Amino acid sequence: MQKFLNSASDIIIHLEQNKNLTKGNSKDSQNLFFLISDWLRSLSSVKTMEKLLFFDTLGNMIQAGMPLNKGLQMIARQTRNKKFAGVIIDLFTLIESGGGLANGMRQNPDVFDDAVCSVVEAGEKSGNLSEVLRQIKSHYERINALQSRVRSMMLYPIILLIMMVGIVVVMTIFVIPRLMELFRNPEALPMPTRALLWMSNLVQNHWTFLLLGIFGVYFLAKFIVSTRMGRYYYDQLLILMPVMGDIRRDMIINRTMRILGFLVSSGVPLLDALQLSAKISGNAVYQEKFLMAASDLTKGISLSQYMADTERYFPEILVGLISVGEQTGAIDKAFTRTGEYFDARTEQKLTRLSKLLEPAILLILTALAVFLVLAIYMPILQVNEQIMV
Repeated sequence: MQKFLNSASDIIIHLEQNKNLTKGNSKDSQNLFFLISDWLRSLSSVKTMEKLLFFDTLGNMIQAGMPLNKGLQMIARQTRNKKFAGVIIDLFTLIESGGGLANGMRQNPDVFDDAVCSVVEAGEKSGNLSEVLRQIKSHYERINALQSRVRSMMLYPIILLIMMVGIVVVMTIFVIPRLMELFRNPEALPMPTRALLWMSNLVQNHWTFLLLGIFGVYFLAKFIVSTRMGRYYYDQLLILMPVMGDIRRDMIINRTMRILGFLVSSGVPLLDALQLSAKISGNAVYQEKFLMAASDLTKGISLSQYMADTERYFPEILVGLISVGEQTGAIDKAFTRTGEYFDARTEQKLTRLSKLLEPAILLILTALAVFLVLAIYMPILQVNEQIMV
């Protein structure tokens, strides 16, 4: 975000200083073009699949004996994402000037996280960079597979939700107002019809206030979440909510345990690995927990002992696996096994959730259909009864 603001401000300053660009020389116009090009490039993002292919291709090239700088140059030419291609070119330039791959990656934190940079640095120091890059590729494969699974699972509910909203909007704007012209006394209408009439009146006559209210609540919530305390309580709500909170908690543990095993097996000290894993947990609550675990580690308190005292966030099976790893001296393998266990558990829970979503959505659609039918036909039945009487 800061990079975006800096690029945008550079463009504005350049425009203010060059109001007569059309009368000036071509060099200023070219500079402005590059500023706008860099700004537009900063708006794009680098997908997980693109990073997966990058690490896979680079690892294979290095294993085949190709120099690192040549490999980066070839990958940059084949990359369609302009932003990612620019990042790879920056890496190539830094390598050419004698810098390291990890240091170059750290200059692009919006593309490469701290944990991946630390693992690459460990691979450079140990001389086993190709193997480390393949491990990173496997890490991104798991992330991409999980993201794809969640997206495919949520596609059906989102489509149905859009359809539900569309049906209600059409009913409240076009159907209900014409239906209400038949009735002179709205107070005598059934409750479902009055509720639908109230919604129709709100959408038609007070839509500006409705939109302002929606946007106001959205931006207020966004502001609260942007604060440190607001973010903490929001993340805590996400992991404590029913069903989805349990899945989210398992996903966080899966990701952080795999990264911990990844870092420790690559030669990163456990204390540093815990601090890095805290940054990539993606949750303020777990970030605090891992940083506290790192602090307790310096006081002689083992990781499993700390986790046992916070069972609300670290399940008993996790504590047991970590404890065994500490006792056998194979903590990196314990982290990896724990990540694999919670990966499988997350997959099982997502499968069960996807099976439960369909009947739940059908039930909601049925309830909505019954409500609309009652709201429309109950007043018509009342009129027929009055005519017959």
